[in-house]
Amino acid sequence: VPSRMTPRQRRRGIVKRLVAIEKSTSTTAPRVTLIATRWLAGTSARTNRGIAPHAMARRASEPTAITRFVRFVRGITGAYRQIQWHHAAVASAVVETMQHDDEARPADYHRNFTGGLIHGVFFQLSEAFSNINTVLPSFIATLTGSTIVIGLMVVAQEVGSVLPQMFTAYHVEDRKYEKPILMWIITMRWVSWAFLAVVTAMFALDRPDLVLFLLIGLFAAFSLAGGVGSVVYADVFAKAIPTQKRGRFIGWKQLIGYTLAIGAGWVVAWILSGSGGIGYPMNYALIFFLAAVFLLIAFLGIVIVREPPSTHERQ
Repeated sequence: VPSRMTPRQRRRGIVKRLVAIEKSTSTTAPRVTLIATRWLAGTSARTNRGIAPHAMARRASEPTAITRFVRFVRGITGAYRQIQWHHAAVASAVVETMQHDDEARPADYHRNFTGGLIHGVFFQLSEAFSNINTVLPSFIATLTGSTIVIGLMVVAQEVGSVLPQMFTAYHVEDRKYEKPILMWIITMRWVSWAFLAVVTAMFALDRPDLVLFLLIGLFAAFSLAGGVGSVVYADVFAKAIPTQKRGRFIGWKQLIGYTLAIGAGWVVAWILSGSGGIGYPMNYALIFFLAAVFLLIAFLGIVIVREPPSTHERQ
């Protein structure tokens, strides 16, 4: 009777039953499975004495810890092989893409990259010497005490840089080459700063009203030309620089350009401080002249660029 059996006798009886089940189900079962089954039976008998023998037999027929471990190792191995296959496929796709990029790269890529880099860097450097938020307000304050003029200059820049874009895209869409337009715009801009430098040096003391009038007119034309040039510039370099290399081009242009612009700020502060013995109005004339020189170098960068012809037509 099970209720009158001692725990030791009950455990031995369960083990005998499990051994019989093991022999009847598989005559070639590994010795390790039999040992694990006996161990499970002994452990369960010690920890769960109230479990019936048929429940223990059903538990013993479940996968053992060793079987689970083998399955786990096989799963890890299969996942590792899948990852290796995925990495090989990605590497193959990357190599194929790089080969395609090399084949699609324009013949003048390095020339266009260098020319565009020169243009972008020196254009940002020129803007540092003619900044609407720092240099021009201080110069206007020497010509007039009105703050309205400074506000008009800011409005002229914002409107001039946005308004022409609505009409420029339509007129340049069907042009085969747009680089000549960009060259004319940059020429007009650096000539404007050079002319303003001469006017400032000659008339800033005697005719400040004339200098102020010319400054507002030239800056308005400068801003309108910039609005037209922004559309043409984007289209030219979209053809000159491949899509895959455009991020590198913009990154280098901004890194070098903004670094030099920080140095330009120190130069402007040194010139306006009078430490170099340059007084008014020659200090502002020198700043405008440097802005014109750097824009001229940016113009030479555009000259280097060889624009590929446009292949699309207006729809």
